[in-house]
Amino acid sequence: MVEKSKTRIQVASVESASQNEVVCAVRNIGAEVCTGMQLSPPESPDIIVQISKIIWYGRVVNSLEHAYTAKITLTGAGADRITVGETLESASH
Repeated sequence: MVEKSKTRIQVASVESASQNEVVCAVRNIGAEVCTGMQLSPPESPDIIVQISKIIWYGRVVNSLEHAYTAKITLTGAGADRITVGETLESASH
């Protein structure tokens, strides 16, 4: 069972990626996520990205609740290294 109180998203697809930005579809498998949050893959703590945009059903929103899917833009060093199936969690910085 997934711990809902921890911020955690899983990448379902990657639409576009550049060195410092990735646009991807994600499913929220943890607590609510919001724009401005910093996330990191647990296996690659050197990658720290920030949620800069969340698009849910064609609308830009500020947060995404547990179990919902949305398109998000992540920015930061190493964003292009994020892959399909990867889980991102709250960055501990």
